[in-house]
Amino acid sequence: MVREVKSAPLLFGYRGAEAVDVAAIEDLITRVAEPAERPAAGQPPWSSPWCWPGWTAPGC
Repeated sequence: MVREVKSAPLLFGYRGAEAVDVAAIEDLITRVAEPAERPAAGQPPWSSPWCWPGWTAPGC
């Protein structure tokens, strides 16, 4: 994933620069890309726990 970008050589010590921990970068990207909580089945992802059936509050 990280090795495919155009600037990948910069991560591996280009022109004498120190190489970075690519595995740590890939782990970070994977953690950020995965949602922390998935919505329950049948519940839209934008619904709020404060929205009850029949309420007309903004955002519900």
